[in-house]
Amino acid sequence: MSSDWWGSSEIPHSEDAIQVTQHAANYLVSEARKSLNRPSSEKVLSNLIYNYKTTYSGYKG
Repeated sequence: MSSDWWGSSEIPHSEDAIQVTQHAANYLVSEARKSLNRPSSEKVLSNLIYNYKTTYSGYKG
């Protein structure tokens, strides 16, 4: 990815940096899973991708 998107190319990619980031992500996900805030089944079903018509917007050539 271009550094323009992220703002800096100085993001550490060492083994330690990866482990710290993974630990933080795992903690965030585990805390989010504790939440009882969930949409109703009807809301989930009405928002499924299968309910929408597909539109190809790629290169035409």
